[in-house]
Amino acid sequence: MSVMGEIKGFLVAAWAAVISFFMPIGDFMLAMIVLFIVNFSFGLIADIVNGGGWENKKALQFFGQSTVFFVLMLSVLTVGDKLHDHEEAISGVKYLCSMATYFFAVNISRNWKMIAPKGSVWYRIASFCYYVLSVQFVERIPFLKKFIAEKEEENNKD
Repeated sequence: MSVMGEIKGFLVAAWAAVISFFMPIGDFMLAMIVLFIVNFSFGLIADIVNGGGWENKKALQFFGQSTVFFVLMLSVLTVGDKLHDHEEAISGVKYLCSMATYFFAVNISRNWKMIAPKGSVWYRIASFCYYVLSVQFVERIPFLKKFIAEKEEENNKD
């Protein structure tokens, strides 16, 4: 067997080992990929509908931040697993995904509202979703309400 064949075999085996290690959070990763694609699509469509367009800087920021999120997910699983607390590590990944889902759902509903023609049924549905997610849902989770209030105050100072 040639050296290149042996290197290829090693790389395939290493890749398979990495994939099998992260298999327990494969569903979470797939769900986040779908969520990120939907968020990216709604954001792009909202920009186009409101007179904007494709911006390389925004797209690169989105992909960079998505990459950071996935690295964080993988790191939480890896560290938790190495601390021999696999179930807690998966719970940590689940909580990260839940938080991301909430914030992206708010952003998607806001962009959906910007896309839909004002006064249409879709606009009212999007407005209601945005209201429930950004106001009513926050009221039910005290630490989220406090976090959002602090962030708004921080943004007002800048």
